[in-house]
Amino acid sequence: MTQSIVGAIVALLGFRMLWAAVRRRTLAEAWIGLFFAASALGSETGLRAFDPTLDPELAVRLLFIGIPALTVSSLSAYAFTYTVFRRGERWARGVVLAGVLLSAWGAWHQLHGPNGVADISHLQVEFLLGRFACFAWGTYEALRAYGMARRRRALGLADPVVVNRFLLFGIWFGLMGVMPLTLAWARFTAGTAGQMAAAGIGPKIIGMVMIVALVLTFFPPRKYVSWVLASANEARS
Repeated sequence: MTQSIVGAIVALLGFRMLWAAVRRRTLAEAWIGLFFAASALGSETGLRAFDPTLDPELAVRLLFIGIPALTVSSLSAYAFTYTVFRRGERWARGVVLAGVLLSAWGAWHQLHGPNGVADISHLQVEFLLGRFACFAWGTYEALRAYGMARRRRALGLADPVVVNRFLLFGIWFGLMGVMPLTLAWARFTAGTAGQMAAAGIGPKIIGMVMIVALVLTFFPPRKYVSWVLASANEARS
């Protein structure tokens, strides 16, 4: 239930950002909107495919929807990070290309693999690696930008609300990256049963914290904005 609620909120946010991208013709909002929409679809279908009570044929169909959707989500995350933080830098284009190849390889391994059969028993570590890598890069860039913006804020050269959003972005993006890392670790240490247990508990805990950070990033209450501004003024005085 919690996972479905989180998925619905993320999907609505994705459609809102995509509509904003159409109206403003902004590439960054298009990438993050696609990321949210694909993440919601992929999580709702892909994770449910591993329910052992499902009919195997239905599980495979869900997997063939969820894994491509999550792959699109990963590619959108790479593109968003590049567009916002590293646009025009050659080495960053190389990271995006490597991320595309890694994500595509992971998706192929999950859906076909060496035996040509979709694996509906658990998420393959090869697939989870591509998911984790996109979040790791985005989180690093957001926190790096936060550190630089914080120094500018101390000199009165940056908007405190924008600075805070860099931090919030790093928090919720990093939390999303914790999930594939947790699943991969559970797979290594406790096998398929451990990964299934982590998939049942992890999204609920991480999802609730992530939603708070998302709301504060995109729909901050006035009291929160006032608190951010007041804290910045106190720090400068």
